Parts: sequence; C-alpha cells; structure tokens
Amino acid sequence: MVTEIYESIKERLSEKLGSPMYWDFVIAWSIINWKYIYITFFVSEELILQERGMLKNEYLLLTLVPYTDSIQVYIIIVLWKFLFFPGLVAVFAIYFLSKLDFIIFRKVHSLKNEKKDEQYKQDKKLLESQKEVLVAEQERKEVENQIRESLSDEDLWDIEFNKSKSVPIFAAALNELRASVYEHEGQIHHHNWQFDPNYLSYVDVNDLIKMEDHLGSTKIIITPKGKYFLKKFIEE
Repeated sequence: MVTEIYESIKERLSEKLGSPMYWDFVIAWSIINWKYIYITFFVSEELILQERGMLKNEYLLLTLVPYTDSIQVYIIIVLWKFLFFPGLVAVFAIYFLSKLDFIIFRKVHSLKNEKKDEQYKQDKKLLESQKEVLVAEQERKEVENQIRESLSDEDLWDIEFNKSKSVPIFAAALNELRASVYEHEGQIHHHNWQFDPNYLSYVDVNDLIKMEDHLGSTKIIITPKGKYFLKKFIEE
C-alpha cells in the first residue's frame, strides 16, 4: 500500500516537473522576482539591519508590497507578483516559442526540400548527360558500321594495316611470315629454321594465316588478308 502511494506520488511529480509549462513558470517567476531571491540568499540580515534599520523579513515585505492598510490590496499585489504575472509571462513564452519552433521547423523543412530538389536536378542533369554520351556513342558506332559496310575488304584491310604499323612486332612478324611462305614452303619448322612463336601467334590471331596439318606436320596457308598485308609491306 505504502509503495503504491509512493509510486503514485512519484509519477505525478515526474509528470509535473516534466511539463514545459512548469519550467517556463519557474524561469519567468525567477526573472520577475530576482530581487527577492537575491536578498533572501545573498544579502545578510546584519547589512539590512545596518542600512535599513529593520530585519530581513520586514525588508522583504516592504520591498514586495508598498505600505498599505488594505489587506485586499496586499493580497492582490502578492498574487499578481508571485502567481498571475509569472503565469502570463510563461503562457506568452510558450505561445511565442511554439510559434518560433514552428517557423524554424518550416524553414529547416524548406531547406531540406530545396536541397533534395537541387540534388534531383543534378542527378537528372547527370543522367541526361550520360544518355547523350551513350546516344552519341551509339550513333558513332552506327556510322562506323555503315562506313564499314560500304567499304570493300581491301579498304578495310588497308585501314587495319595502317593501324598495325604502330605495333612493335608488326614488321618482324611479316618478315617471318614472308620467309615461311616463300622460303620454307609454309613450314613452321624447316631444317635449321623455326617460325618465332611470338610472331606466329600474332599473324594467326590477326587472320593473316591458317594452319593446317599436312603429312604429319603443320603447314601455314596464307589468307587473302595476309597476302594483301605482305603486298603492302613489301611495297613500302
């Protein structure tokens, strides 16, 4: 029973102390009545007696309410200074602070929305830019394909030949191919001669030759593309 009463009182106090109205009232009361707080806690009774010729409680009552013979006026002044006026200040503080909070909330929310809109515009612009690049790349490939389709095999081989001249082993590989076809009967191994494997793989992957089995050995058959490359190479 005692525990339940204690918990009930504790819960009620927690609710009251946790109320913004309570703390606003306390702050307003302290600001309005700061003089009484200061005199009560920080001014000695001896100093008041020396300066004013009265006790601290007498001085506080005189400071609180000017001298009056009317008990009704006294009560009204006390209630106004210690209850109604701090209460009104607390109510107005809560009202204006809530308005201020609402304005700040709207401003922050607006800034967040503006930031999101700006990010959305940037993302959209980036996607459009990427789309333009992809479209341009696709158009370029289509144009290249159209050009390729309009060119003959020799035209295409000529383009590839000019590009291949920058490859470091290009000249050596074609020299090796010429020697194999025209000096060693298309053989990879012939007497003391051997087609260098690096050069052989180069001419093979670039479709300059075909390799076929011939009487138990591998023989090189030069392709039309290989003949064209050799012809251009010898002419240059």
